[in-house]
Amino acid sequence: MKLFKEAFQFKETQCTIIADQKQGIQTAIQSIIKNRKALEEYGEAHPNFFYTLEPTATPAEPLVAKLMAEATAKANVGPMAAVAGVLADLAVKDMTAAGCKVAVVENGGEISAVSNKPIDVAVAAGDEPLSKRFGFRLTAFPIGVATSSGRFSHALSFGDAEAAIVFCKNAGLADAAATAVCNVV
Repeated sequence: MKLFKEAFQFKETQCTIIADQKQGIQTAIQSIIKNRKALEEYGEAHPNFFYTLEPTATPAEPLVAKLMAEATAKANVGPMAAVAGVLADLAVKDMTAAGCKVAVVENGGEISAVSNKPIDVAVAAGDEPLSKRFGFRLTAFPIGVATSSGRFSHALSFGDAEAAIVFCKNAGLADAAATAVCNVV
């Protein structure tokens, strides 16, 4: 089976997208841009959403903000702790709705994936000794995988873990949980 792969950047969002259909790449890109814009508009009206380090009230919409708030409430962290994972989840959802059987979005270390075959992923944590020396074979889908680091990351972290890795039913929840774990290591 032929797979298509493309790196994509929009503002702070840096993704690698993999799909079994070329159009799936464009579907993911459009989803990420649409949902980022919706989040930015929501943030203009609710600026605390971007800055709070604690769970916040769950808005009815936009969907991206709703999913972020729901995931981070479970992990007891602020909503931005799930932004990369939720954007990846929404893109994969749109890709599968468009007919993709393989839909993978890696967004800043967070992975949302649906696939009809196993996927191998490596763990990268900057120049740390274990970086890119081990990985995982994903075989059950859908899945979310998130990595949080207190040493190698642009994201705010209160911990010192090289890599806190969480596997979950979706990348948004994995992202929030990995942040929470990293914060206490």
